[in-house]
Amino acid sequence: MLEPGSLEERCTISSVAAHTLYEKSHPYFLPGPGGVLDLSDARFEQLDDRRVKVSGSKFVASDKYAVKLEGAKKVGFRSIFIGGVRDPILIGHIDEVLTRVAKDVKDYFKDIPLDQYQMIYHVYGKNGVMAELEPVKNATPLELCIILEVAAPTQELATAICSRARTELLHCPYEGRIGTAGNIAFPFTPLEISLGEVCAFNVYHLMEIDDPVNLFPIRYLEV
Repeated sequence: MLEPGSLEERCTISSVAAHTLYEKSHPYFLPGPGGVLDLSDARFEQLDDRRVKVSGSKFVASDKYAVKLEGAKKVGFRSIFIGGVRDPILIGHIDEVLTRVAKDVKDYFKDIPLDQYQMIYHVYGKNGVMAELEPVKNATPLELCIILEVAAPTQELATAICSRARTELLHCPYEGRIGTAGNIAFPFTPLEISLGEVCAFNVYHLMEIDDPVNLFPIRYLEV
């Protein structure tokens, strides 16, 4: 039975069921320490306005005990710029423009190996959330928010690459262009924003161990 600690909150069938999808690779099975939580037969019942009863779930013990192991590594430094696009002509050519900008950056920094830096565009209003998985391909947005993030071994290099990409995007030619002084609006200065160290997941799995408690020693201190 689930009941919120705050009297101002309440549990509902939808809110409890939705939480079972949190950070999971499968909607029914949640691997974890010692086995798998199986929710395929779970039932949710609203007891009153604030409480929900969950039944039918079961824990299936594994032959080998395992604990979740997560880890991250530093992959460099990140800089970004944020730009707004309202020009419908540019919006219609945005994919080819961003491709051209990426090629310009590659040519300009040709002495730097491509595996030394990474450029990722987030085009909100088009596919900024889903990226290539966005199912709606032919929508015509009214405006776009373009965020470029650049990761590189040093903050200075990340900012330099970001600056080159911003400048090229600002003045990049495209078919039907009317204004040549720039068709991107930048809401912040400095135009390139340094975000410091950037990390990425490099470990996320179940680690088999012989003793369930050996990795988690407890010390008692009398103060």
